[in-house]
Amino acid sequence: MSGGGSNTASGNLASVTGGVNNTSSGEFSSLSGGESNNSSGFAANISGGSGNSAGGKDTIVIGGVNVTDDNDNSIAPQLPFN
Repeated sequence: MSGGGSNTASGNLASVTGGVNNTSSGEFSSLSGGESNNSSGFAANISGGSGNSAGGKDTIVIGGVNVTDDNDNSIAPQLPFN
């Protein structure tokens, strides 16, 4: 864990870099910046945004607001961005 405030990296080899109130609880999960995001899937990743959740295996959420993706091997949000 580096930078930011009130972040939690509790998963095995999980990481949080910056942001506020983020949680990275999945094994090998990571989270970069943003606010109130939750990366709980195996090797799931969130890059920024607010209120996002990545719960699937190898799931990636690229920013946005309140984006939830619990599917395995997926990237969210998808086009068109609404």
